[in-house]
Amino acid sequence: MKTWTRPDFKEVSLGCEINSYSPAEI
Repeated sequence: MKTWTRPDFKEVSLGCEINSYSPAEI
């Protein structure tokens, strides 16, 4: 899990997508 200082929309949406597909990666 990485800490965002200024989260980009792309980064956030990508993270959500990855989390929904592989929650075990967190």
